Amino acid sequence: MAEWITPKTDWKSEDFLNYTDLNRIENNSRYLSDILLGYGYHAEHAQYENWQVNHFPFSSEMERIRRNIKNIKQNYFAKLEVPATLEGLDYEKLNAMEQILLEAYEAVKRMISAFQYCGDIYTGGF
Repeated sequence: MAEWITPKTDWKSEDFLNYTDLNRIENNSRYLSDILLGYGYHAEHAQYENWQVNHFPFSSEMERIRRNIKNIKQNYFAKLEVPATLEGLDYEKLNAMEQILLEAYEAVKRMISAFQYCGDIYTGGF
């Protein structure tokens, strides 16, 4: 299973998206999908790309990333809206996508911490 990587939620207009950012976003969406599927939520996740420095993201790949995040939001939780398209990708869309992943991650952590674990229950004095 993938490990959670702290998302970047403070994108600025002068920032540039690179392969490590794409790997983080893909990793985090895969991480959440795996956990949610394990707890019975339908959080289908399309293929995962391991981005390299010489890879260039095509619009179809960016749409796949957007759909993966949208599936997490629709099937679990997040306040923000998923951008309708990633054409004209800017810092606001990147902030929204990574914030959605962060909100879902925090909600999953709260859900897991609220689980009641049961063992043998003893009552009476016998």
